[in-house]
Amino acid sequence: MGFATAMWLSCALNVVVSILVRRNTRIGRIECGRSIPMHALFAVLSLGGLSLAVTCGFSEAGAAGAAGNGMAAAGDFMFLLAMMALSAFCLLPFLTFLVGEYFQRGQRFLLSLDQLKVARTYDQAEALERKQDWEGALAAYRKYVASDPEDAEAWRRMAEIHLKLEAVDAAIACLSAVVPKLQELEPKGVVAFRLAEILAERRGDRAGARQVLLTFEKEATGTKLAEYARRRIEGLS
Repeated sequence: MGFATAMWLSCALNVVVSILVRRNTRIGRIECGRSIPMHALFAVLSLGGLSLAVTCGFSEAGAAGAAGNGMAAAGDFMFLLAMMALSAFCLLPFLTFLVGEYFQRGQRFLLSLDQLKVARTYDQAEALERKQDWEGALAAYRKYVASDPEDAEAWRRMAEIHLKLEAVDAAIACLSAVVPKLQELEPKGVVAFRLAEILAERRGDRAGARQVLLTFEKEATGTKLAEYARRRIEGLS
């Protein structure tokens, strides 16, 4: 491919993609001006065209210089610099957009309220508990855990209601079911410790309570929670 042809193709490609992005042209369902993948694709295509043109330009300039045609070599080199400047001008909006977009995303990630852990409220269930509508409260808590199976506090509250109703087995089943689902150590510890208490105090199953604590201690190795579990295990001896 000739130098001039490669340079003009590169220039045309840069101009075309620049227009598509700046005018936010829609291709199917994609808005070019707002799509990060499209910006990245256009930048890569433009850089590829520029690389091709630069390779051809240096090749022709070198050939002209080797042939002793200094004027032609100088002309090729100046044309190359001009096209590189134009390509850089066309690429600048893409690169600026990409850098700016990821910077803003980083800011939103660090400052967003979505990243803050806000304690969940249980207004409906608590209102029913105050009325001593235990079945209604249980139904409300079941809705909470249906939407978030790892809501340790909702599971724990359900177990406490079961205990008020003297349904000890239901309370044990409730906590036993959720412990394996929990990933975070702190809520898992709260549930595991309460389960161990119920097993030991309401069922007299100290061996079962000890097993629950031993399992949690192993998972929490190296943390304060593991030390707390160890003290509880020793208290069962």
